[in-house]
Amino acid sequence: MFGWPPAADLSAVEEFLRPDVVSLCEGVFRAGQPQCGRLSPEQATALCGQGAATVVSAALIPLGGGGNWRGLLVVGSVDPDRFHPAVGTLFLERIGELVSQALQTRLLARGLPIPRSDDPPSARERG
Repeated sequence: MFGWPPAADLSAVEEFLRPDVVSLCEGVFRAGQPQCGRLSPEQATALCGQGAATVVSAALIPLGGGGNWRGLLVVGSVDPDRFHPAVGTLFLERIGELVSQALQTRLLARGLPIPRSDDPPSARERG
């Protein structure tokens, strides 16, 4: 879920719970609503990988499943004025709600464990 392309040495669950991305985007999770603007170089690298140099502005949309898990949908742009702090976020909020519901439904339908953002590492490893 976090950061694309996935880090080569991380499992799917670890990629989903990447602590570096969680800490870089903690403000978005705390606010619980989309935030738009320019990414810090660290955020751009963690979230956009090789495309970091071309993403100038972005919308960060928090995802979650009833407090059981959290993720982040990133929509980036090469236009520095496309996403800015004054842009309305109602549509982005709705996208986040729909994506969150679809992901949770998909995880449950596949019988996959839903990673919890507050699980200790040892619990995450057991899945």
